[in-house]
Amino acid sequence: PNYVDTDIEGWTLTIEKGTQEKPVITSTPTSSEVAEDGKMIGLATTMEIRKEGESTYTLVTDTDADFAAGTYYVRYAETDNLNASEETTVVIESAPKQDPVAADFEFTAPSDLVYDGTEKEAKVETDAEGIGDITVHYSNDGGETWTTEKPVEPGEYIVKAEVEGNDYYNPATITDPSWSFT
Repeated sequence: PNYVDTDIEGWTLTIEKGTQEKPVITSTPTSSEVAEDGKMIGLATTMEIRKEGESTYTLVTDTDADFAAGTYYVRYAETDNLNASEETTVVIESAPKQDPVAADFEFTAPSDLVYDGTEKEAKVETDAEGIGDITVHYSNDGGETWTTEKPVEPGEYIVKAEVEGNDYYNPATITDPSWSFT
């Protein structure tokens, strides 16, 4: 019971604060290792949150707030009539980095392939959001040696793209059999 009978003769009744069930919260991961766009589903403004390593709770004011990856503790806040609930542990994972693949890129061979002593630049581009910087490499010996220098001399060239890693994508070397020109 949430009351204590403290004075049988005078019938004084003391009502103690009630208890609250611990909250049920789920989460969605962040979009990258550094993004702060993870979500907690099931938050209410009657709850409070603290991040692992912190001792102070913060009252929830935005039930659609964004969170960084990490471990959080959520409970119903104490009220005039109810004690704070037990904590629920919520882990927000970070989305794993993706591996870029050839299908993420568009290859464009040089447009003017007539020998004239000028550089012939191939392009490897992408519309995929978040892919790192792309460096194009050329080989005219079947892939034995590579250079970033744009070809000037006639020959058969194959192309590969070195993609820098970042918060969203792993670094990668991308090749495709169709990435060639003569």
